[in-house]
Amino acid sequence: MKALKYAAFLALPLLVAGIGYYFYSKSPASEITASGADNIMPGSPKARLILADGQTYHLDDEKAFNFLEEDGTLIEKRQSAIDYSKDSVIPVEETYLYNTIEVPRGGEYTLILSDGTTVHLNSLSSLRYPVKFSGKYRMVELSGEAFFNVRHNTGAPFIVKINNAEVEVLGTEFNINAYEKAVFNAITLEQGSIKIYTKQTGTAGTVLKPNQQAMVSQNDEMKIREVNASFFSSWRHGKIVFKDERLEDIMDVLARWYSIDVFYLNPSVKELRFGGSLNKYESISPILEVFELTNKVKYRINGNSILFYE
Repeated sequence: MKALKYAAFLALPLLVAGIGYYFYSKSPASEITASGADNIMPGSPKARLILADGQTYHLDDEKAFNFLEEDGTLIEKRQSAIDYSKDSVIPVEETYLYNTIEVPRGGEYTLILSDGTTVHLNSLSSLRYPVKFSGKYRMVELSGEAFFNVRHNTGAPFIVKINNAEVEVLGTEFNINAYEKAVFNAITLEQGSIKIYTKQTGTAGTVLKPNQQAMVSQNDEMKIREVNASFFSSWRHGKIVFKDERLEDIMDVLARWYSIDVFYLNPSVKELRFGGSLNKYESISPILEVFELTNKVKYRINGNSILFYE
């Protein structure tokens, strides 16, 4: 046991030294200054579509095409969206054929479901959904982040399942941030109303009003707070906005969009708090320069990796 303790004690300094060597000794001068950020490219529309039989399509160019699912459903692929709403035939029986769309790091994509509901998917997100909706409910399963504009249908509520909650709506606009490693899942309502079900709420559920946000923890505890809902969906309008957030949390978001790896030479810098706004389709440089101008933290860049240090 003592040997293991000593090994663990020695491992951390060696790891930190290795990171430092990678950035300070291996990086050409042109790559370890702010100008290196110009080589870090923003994300773009791209995704992988998995059909019911396992066949996959890579949706990473602007070429438009159409194809059919096993049940004859027409699927239309256009510039940066995939559309199931062109085929208006609704199955008589409650039989479901499911597709999955997966958005990688450095990607985003728009999906139009068979009922006309629009889903904007953020980086590192996936949605599992029926090719056609039938029966009493319209149910989909989300991992990651998405903004929903749900088509109203009083006869068939729309339900989004995430890892520890269900969100039920009739027709409304809302954002869900439900990444697997997040401490909280954030459900933010812009328009209409939604009801959230967790183990804590039971079948009664909790109703949200516009500009309210539900924070659901991994142990199913839920807190409701008043917010500016548009702040939390700014990503779909081309902005990444932060307000008094930890550096590590900010960089988690930027890492997903810019497809970068982030390292911290001093763990304490992770806790530094910042605010700011960034055009997500431009260079990452402005937000990095804001960090450094505070004189609280410095950074170096090597290719697609960023090191923060005091």
